[in-house]
Amino acid sequence: MTHHYAKETPVNSVDFGPLPEGLTHRQLAEEEATRDFLKSPRQLMSDVHDEILRTDRPPEQNLIHAFKRLGSMFGAAAEASNKASAENLKLQVEVAKLNIRLYWLTIVVSVLTVVATVAGCIQAYYSYASYKQDSVSIAEQKAKEKAVLPPLPAK
Repeated sequence: MTHHYAKETPVNSVDFGPLPEGLTHRQLAEEEATRDFLKSPRQLMSDVHDEILRTDRPPEQNLIHAFKRLGSMFGAAAEASNKASAENLKLQVEVAKLNIRLYWLTIVVSVLTVVATVAGCIQAYYSYASYKQDSVSIAEQKAKEKAVLPPLPAK
């Protein structure tokens, strides 16, 4: 049994109506191209199949018209690629700016780490010197107390 996928996921076709009368070949080409660029890729693919399957003209003309629609698909793909490339370039510029900021932040953090390390070493040095001074003062105090106190009487 065959499955009819187009009923489940139909192609949302845009109907532009007939082409305006009295256009030059160039104006007609520009109108066709503009209409094709407004179509979705799925509609363009449907147009390619539609052009190939037509029975009201010779197969050679069907191929020519199908190639015309394929050209529109390639143009739409190129336009989408250009748009994506432009967005990608913008994002890369922003990433580069963030990298520069991160570089300088790393330098600042490194300098602050060195300053904090030096400050810690200085604090440790003076804390040790103060501890040594306090140790000497306590020893001297004990020595003075021994020297000042008379010996205890022996029993």
